[in-house]
Amino acid sequence: MRKENITIVIILLLGLVLRIVNLNQSLWLDEAAQVIESSRPFLSQFDIPADFHPPLYHLILHFWMYWGKSEAWIRLPSVLFGLLSIFILFQLGKSIKKEKEGLLAAAFLALSPYHLWYSQEARPYMLFVFVSLLSTYFLIYKRWLYYSLTILFSLYSLYFAPFLIVSHLFYIYLFQKKDLMIFVKTQVLTGVFFLPWVPSLFTQLKVGTQGLFTGWTNVVSIMPIRVPFTTFAKFIFGHGKIEDNIVYIGVLFPILLIFLLSILKTYREKSGQTLILLFFTPFI
Repeated sequence: MRKENITIVIILLLGLVLRIVNLNQSLWLDEAAQVIESSRPFLSQFDIPADFHPPLYHLILHFWMYWGKSEAWIRLPSVLFGLLSIFILFQLGKSIKKEKEGLLAAAFLALSPYHLWYSQEARPYMLFVFVSLLSTYFLIYKRWLYYSLTILFSLYSLYFAPFLIVSHLFYIYLFQKKDLMIFVKTQVLTGVFFLPWVPSLFTQLKVGTQGLFTGWTNVVSIMPIRVPFTTFAKFIFGHGKIEDNIVYIGVLFPILLIFLLSILKTYREKSGQTLILLFFTPFI
């Protein structure tokens, strides 16, 4: 077995070990609500007006719970999606840069506190991370049928999918303009298959704007000017309170400086520009 293959196996095993620690802890509020909804009959999985997410994860968990309902078992799909996302990131890094960079990216993701946290949560976030990376992989390799399927899965996983599609559009327009027409066709095709869900999306929007979640935005929202900094901090520290903590700030700013310097260095290469574009476009 090649050295690189052994290395990625070790990274995946490390990622698995870290993601199964305390996997059986009690479900928190959102997870408990998810389990209640996914326990309903099959057709009810499409009736989720108060959960502002598409239905794919609801369906996956619905069938998954046929085989068990313990906390660890319910969270296991997110663990698996997390491990798969590490592997796909390795493949992406290898295709855009080199195998060494792919391994390094996979190692960082395996150890990422942010990724660890959501790899243990019974919600659709890690499913979206996986299908997003997979769709980007198929885009880079121009496997258009598989790309269409994974983009459709992303649309049915989380409503952040359009931001991903915009980043893919910029990539095609700037670096692969000859494929622009086929890219547009794939988006039209996936849009057609997403149309059946659009009435449910409007229902969810209506529920969300009628005061059902009054007060909730005051709990989860922060000042827009702080969003880039708190998001970057969560990538470094994971889940936790970071405001007004001198220790966090002391660690955060040197890492932020290294990150910015690496962005400047990476931008000088075409492959680096691709990475920067794919990263920053959805984020912005």
